[in-house]
Amino acid sequence: VGCVWLVSSISICLKNSFPMSIWWGPNFTFFYNDNYRPFLGAKHPVVGKPAIQEVWPELEDTLDSSLRGAMNGEASSFYEDALLVMERKGFTEECYFIYTLCPIYEESMKVGGVFNTGVETTKNVLQTRRLAAVRELSNINKTSTTAEFIQLLSKTLSKYTHDLPFTLIYLHDEKENKLKLQVITGVESGEPYSAQEVEENDGTARIWSFAEVLNEKATVQIDDLLPRIGEIFGKVWPEPCRHALVAPIISTMKSEPVG
Repeated sequence: VGCVWLVSSISICLKNSFPMSIWWGPNFTFFYNDNYRPFLGAKHPVVGKPAIQEVWPELEDTLDSSLRGAMNGEASSFYEDALLVMERKGFTEECYFIYTLCPIYEESMKVGGVFNTGVETTKNVLQTRRLAAVRELSNINKTSTTAEFIQLLSKTLSKYTHDLPFTLIYLHDEKENKLKLQVITGVESGEPYSAQEVEENDGTARIWSFAEVLNEKATVQIDDLLPRIGEIFGKVWPEPCRHALVAPIISTMKSEPVG
């Protein structure tokens, strides 16, 4: 009897124009339609494999309780813009979905599996969040004092650690001919990479290629961050930061960068 209901469920799945998958039985054997394939990325094809053990092992902690609840006959679960950290393209990826998990009942009213339908909203979630950050930064009162501006800038940057795990902002002190740390988020000051004061050729300056950035007045992308500073973890993601951008602060009042 279970096979009859599985075949019926697969037929519904394959004919549905909405992205849909089936997680069948105690091992959550995995079936899906063509519209679900983009969610899988390089994992496809994985039809008939155990969904948690082989298809989505990275989602076990996130989905296990909801899937078990559905298998126990609990009402359908609905999730809106839910974060799912996936590894479907060869790297860890921040993904968001609107999705449901619905029990599939057999004739005996025993739950045989779970229907999963959903749409990916990653692009919309990231765009909305990042535009909000840009908008909030651009709305900081430019007529405030330097101290007030720096305080507001630090407060705003610290709210967007999903996109900016850490930030350091140095301004040039003309009298002492040093760069002085004004804003820091996500990490502690006083480390080799976050010194309070930086001179032209000291360790912090070399780590962040400050000479190149200031002399060329151009942004530098650092792709070998781990060898330079070791593992730095932001407040949101479990992986260490591997890349950084270092940009000059340009003033319309001066010919040279101010930080």
